[in-house]
Amino acid sequence: MAAVALGDTAGAGRIGSLAELRAVDLAVLWLLATDAQDAAESAGLGDSAEELESRLLYRMTSTSTPDTDTAEASVTYVAATSALRTGLARTSYGRPAALATITGILHRFPAIVRELNNRHSRRPPLAEIKDEYDVQDVLRGVLSGLFDDVRDEETTPSHAGLRSRIDLLLKREQIIIETKMTRDGLDQRKVAEELAIDKELYRSHPDCRTLVFFVYDSGHRLTNATALEADLTDLTSPIPTLVIVAPLA
Repeated sequence: MAAVALGDTAGAGRIGSLAELRAVDLAVLWLLATDAQDAAESAGLGDSAEELESRLLYRMTSTSTPDTDTAEASVTYVAATSALRTGLARTSYGRPAALATITGILHRFPAIVRELNNRHSRRPPLAEIKDEYDVQDVLRGVLSGLFDDVRDEETTPSHAGLRSRIDLLLKREQIIIETKMTRDGLDQRKVAEELAIDKELYRSHPDCRTLVFFVYDSGHRLTNATALEADLTDLTSPIPTLVIVAPLA
């Protein structure tokens, strides 16, 4: 940033692979991309601020930096607090970081339920999961501890004469989460059919920028959960759709 301010662009192209950078390096690049786009371009930074934020948050939570000095700690603190100031992501800005957190929660959902029911002195379970409403309630509780504005029972606009109610909406992150729970009569074929219909309905909601379907298969009724995830996940469309099944096997 200083070099650009002084008219010196000779340092362009010196930024290495993001995979090799420490958290403090990613913090500097994130601040550069958000506050000094001209400097970022001159330095050869081609990655978006959104991608840098996602990598920064992941690196901070997955690695340690015991030798960080005061200056490095300061820049990391500034970048981290800016990235975290509205939950885990800012509106239309850090959605990948929020989505990574949600994905982790959904994959670990069976473990969350198990631990909630593993109580002292044989006390009654805290989270008996009997139907989709129970799944929705537990998820809302967990997500509300991590994100600022979690809403449920939002109504979609009419699509082909049909309306539906959204299970969970992360308003600021613009992520919709719809839950399914397998049961008698709701096998893999039926789940796939319902998800295909729901996808068109939920994508019409004005706050939907990413759609997540969570299928809780506690009874192992799905014949091929991996295929269900792979066939219905679509991350290349303007409104990406992600399907997560847990437990997967």
